[in-house]
Amino acid sequence: MTGPITFWWKISFHTAVAAGSVVMLAWLLPPAPVYAVGAALVMVIAWSRVTLGDHTPAQTAAGVLAGGAATWTILGALV
Repeated sequence: MTGPITFWWKISFHTAVAAGSVVMLAWLLPPAPVYAVGAALVMVIAWSRVTLGDHTPAQTAAGVLAGGAATWTILGALV
């Protein structure tokens, strides 16, 4: 999902994978603590990508949305 977008706009794969991982873990473990801790970790990753100058805040936010939505959609289709 993020691959084609990167041809035109540098979406953050780091935040996409992190957000997707949080969604996956929330399907397997109790969701409330996973989302709480996961959101904090994803925000730290996004902050670091912006601070390092590799992405803009919009690119990291788009990565979070794309990764989370793709994982949620795939899990919903499989389960």
